[in-house]
Amino acid sequence: MIVAAVVVTYNGKKWIEKCIDHLLMSDVNLDIIVVDNCSSDGTKQLLKTYTDKIQIFELEENLGFGRANNVGIAQAYNAGAEYVFLVNQDVYVTPSTISLLISAAANEPQYGIISPMHLNGSATAFDRNFLQWINDDSCPGLLSDIYLQTIKTNLYETQFVNAAAWLITRRCLATVGGFNPNFLHYSEDDNYIMRAKFHNLKVGILPTISIRHDRESRARSVHFADDDLLYKRILVTKASDPFAEMDLKKERSKLIKNLLKATLRLDKKAFAFAKNRIRIFNNANWAQLSKSRTASMQAGATFIN
Repeated sequence: MIVAAVVVTYNGKKWIEKCIDHLLMSDVNLDIIVVDNCSSDGTKQLLKTYTDKIQIFELEENLGFGRANNVGIAQAYNAGAEYVFLVNQDVYVTPSTISLLISAAANEPQYGIISPMHLNGSATAFDRNFLQWINDDSCPGLLSDIYLQTIKTNLYETQFVNAAAWLITRRCLATVGGFNPNFLHYSEDDNYIMRAKFHNLKVGILPTISIRHDRESRARSVHFADDDLLYKRILVTKASDPFAEMDLKKERSKLIKNLLKATLRLDKKAFAFAKNRIRIFNNANWAQLSKSRTASMQAGATFIN
């Protein structure tokens, strides 16, 4: 059985050695595939010290998280991998993490994506972003079972789990494919989970194991602070939703109404804001977004081959 671990790196010198060293200690034989997103901090030089133990793909530009992962996923899938474990460069696994995830996947094949519990880098608390997705609305029963010490050994179905540590089954890859390449940074995992559910595959958390996600000291990403980037990502997310086709006329009408309101109020700031939103909307490649959405709704190894 071929099992691959795919790591996308970008200026990850601070974490990558520890990440790879932990993967190498896994109790399951791993094909470790590292895809570097054009790092400039010495990450590529560090990776070269592992050339006899890992496969390295050096990209000439930063393709973003999803497209870079697709490079590694395609390599693993075409080599016949039964499972692909996506792991962030700042995540550390235990020796049994991946083998236990594989056992859980084999026992409950209706799950296409499985993830362990996500702790912070020092394993003293839950990862802050992971925590928001294990509430009762998203992942029924998990927090209560933790508190009552009645944790089940099977999977807990969840609405979402961050793609920092995903085990993806071959069935899922053959049905859902890879990440939608229209996403540059962030929300590609939201879209992937939507597509998995569209194809009747579940997403689960295995509560009996955990990984450490060492990101507490990282600065807030510009992709969450920049309003233009946020709006672009919202548009791509809406346009890529397999469950509901985006109403472009309605969205454009809403933007125009906001512009007219700002004009009538003589609000220069609101006018500039609304005008910029219209510019972003008009510059979106709606034909490409529609084509990708249609492709992702068809069962197959979409965006991989």
